[in-house]
Amino acid sequence: MARGDSRPPRPATPPLRGAASVIDLRSRRALADLVAEPRVPTGAGPDVRPQTLERLRMEAELRQAAATGALAVHVQPGFSLADGEPEGIELLVRWPTATGDVRPAADFLPLAEETELIVAVGAWVLDVACRQLDGWRGWTSGRPPRAWVNLAGRELRAEGLDVHLRRLAARWRVRPGELGLEVRHDVLHLLPPEALDRLRRVLNSGVALALDDVRTADLALPVGVRPVLVKIDRGVTAGLATSAASRARMAAVVERAHAVGARTHACGVEDSEQLRLARDLGCDAASGYLLSPPGPVEELAGRLAQGVATLRLLLDQELAGRPEV
Repeated sequence: MARGDSRPPRPATPPLRGAASVIDLRSRRALADLVAEPRVPTGAGPDVRPQTLERLRMEAELRQAAATGALAVHVQPGFSLADGEPEGIELLVRWPTATGDVRPAADFLPLAEETELIVAVGAWVLDVACRQLDGWRGWTSGRPPRAWVNLAGRELRAEGLDVHLRRLAARWRVRPGELGLEVRHDVLHLLPPEALDRLRRVLNSGVALALDDVRTADLALPVGVRPVLVKIDRGVTAGLATSAASRARMAAVVERAHAVGARTHACGVEDSEQLRLARDLGCDAASGYLLSPPGPVEELAGRLAQGVATLRLLLDQELAGRPEV
């Protein structure tokens, strides 16, 4: 949690150009391709579907936003359910509009994942994460919370991911354990051998791994790939108060995760009953709108303080309501 001045430093968020030269986007030609407007398919006539034109328009706008630094990073902290302390901070890419609104990630990330653009966007978010870690050390007590960045399958398959992370760690003095990658469990099983080898090198360098969007206790993993955190899907959390099946599913995931040495994190906690049930079922940490919604990086100190205060109040109320032993 922040001490002293509650205003965190605001390291500049660089435009995507700086990250576009890494991974597999090293040449000027690749950068030109990054910002070039996509072409309407050859042979497309006036009867081309409106959905196709809309997709092409959005892709062109997304490329332009990425290349000019118009994308933004929001953060959402997670908190320990044992003592209420911040346990990790997830960095989430957002696309602000000219009207001041923010496009939901679901509106543009699938499109980015269908193209090479997700590789450049992901490299940029990793750079921002490492920059922030360097700044957070000045206003957190002790070790800063781990920064978590989501990676898609295309990013994990991109050549040079391990080299890029090694350069970032050296540039921003990232220490082992301070940076973590969130990867969907199903994505791991689709990675080719060379991508798995690259991921193993990343993990061996001190970067942590979290399994994201976990819904079942089937945590079979490739050899040499071990998570330190299992993030339980918000859909499971949403059903805790009303569905015995959801409670059984969370309990099974928690048991399996603990068996492989990983902590568990309930995503999407919206009310105190979900929080109580997640804790009773053995979850180690939680995040969600009840504790802190995603928001701009410069508001992080206040969101950490808000989340800690909310969680500790709820924990104290729960303890006060239990009969003495």
